[in-house]
Order: sequence, then structure tokens, then C-alpha cells
Amino acid sequence: MSEQKILNYKNKPLTRQGNTICYGNSTDKYILVMMILETAKTGGIDLATKVFVQVQSTRETEDKKINVVKFAEFSSLYEAFDAGEYWLNRELESL
Repeated sequence: MSEQKILNYKNKPLTRQGNTICYGNSTDKYILVMMILETAKTGGIDLATKVFVQVQSTRETEDKKINVVKFAEFSSLYEAFDAGEYWLNRELESL
């Protein structure tokens, strides 16, 4: 078995499974979750055209529900990640 290397961006892990991208340390209080909802072919490449972004708490609630702090929808992965990273850092710094 080969070990899977995790990509780090600004000292936080960035992982993808299917159309879901997670950014942040699971040991921190919050992480960023981006879900690619729609794509369009441009020059033979699939580009995200609809991305749902959430800053989620990593702490479990009593009723086992996910605690979403902030969410929005964007028309590109760049916009989604730019805004989401800002929100995530703001939440982590407010602790």
C-alpha cells in the first residue's frame, strides 16, 4: 500500500473526495467545506459553476447535527475558496 500524501495550503490540509472539498485541521474548532454542485466544460476542462460553501464546527452537538456557522453559494471555485478561507480564518481568530 502506498501512503496518500495530503496537500497543504497555508499550513492547513486540503482534501477532496468526489465533489466535496474540505479545508482545515479537524482538530481546530472550525473547518471549511465546499461542495461543487454544477460544472461546465470550458476548453475541454470541467470548471465549477456552482459551489456551496460552509464553515462548520468540528464539535459535535448533543443531537449529532452539524453546526454550520456561515454558508453561501458562489459561481466559481476561486470565489468560493477565497470567501470561505476568509470566513474560516475569522472564526478561528475569534476564539
